[in-house]
Amino acid sequence: MKKTESIIRSTIGSLLIWSVLLGFLLTSVFFFFSVRQRASIAIQQDTAQILNTRQYLESYADYIQNLPQAKLEELKSSVNGISYDDITGTVTNEVNEIIGVADVGVDPMTYEFSGDIFIEWNKCSNNLKGSLFVKDVLYEHDVSVLECLPSASGYDDLIGPITVSNPFTISTLNAPFSYHITPKDASAKLIDNKWQLGIKTDLDYGKKIEVKRIF
Repeated sequence: MKKTESIIRSTIGSLLIWSVLLGFLLTSVFFFFSVRQRASIAIQQDTAQILNTRQYLESYADYIQNLPQAKLEELKSSVNGISYDDITGTVTNEVNEIIGVADVGVDPMTYEFSGDIFIEWNKCSNNLKGSLFVKDVLYEHDVSVLECLPSASGYDDLIGPITVSNPFTISTLNAPFSYHITPKDASAKLIDNKWQLGIKTDLDYGKKIEVKRIF
């Protein structure tokens, strides 16, 4: 009888131990599942926030891009630049260099600034070489030197510094070419025909979203 009671107590004890272990195991599983689920939800929320914020930022960039010239000039000259609903940034057409293309049979490129500038044209990689008109002054392609010498900038021809006045035009005489304009010094402010937009907004934990456009 005592032996039977001992066996029963041992069995009950084992069941209790296994029940505790099973309960602990289930609790651990549910705990880690809960932690993982919360982490997954947090990631989904972060992703949704990033996507929604980027979409909002892109929409605001569309709005700025479609503003008339006068409004763009106002934003450009504003002390605070672009500042709207936690969005900050700048829009400008003042640049350090201008890269353009002159083509045959199309209207000349017109620029509205003054100063002393350098102009490089006729990329070394192009087979056709054209002569350059700056307003009414002709600068012919230099055939007296070897291709792209002494220039090491990737362009075959260089003039400057020359003085231009607002407005002036750039066109080609006989072949399409790319050109590169740089100022002689800081006194010449280059005004491009394209605008450069850069806006951003801050997210949590030091993250930020940026949108940059040229239009």
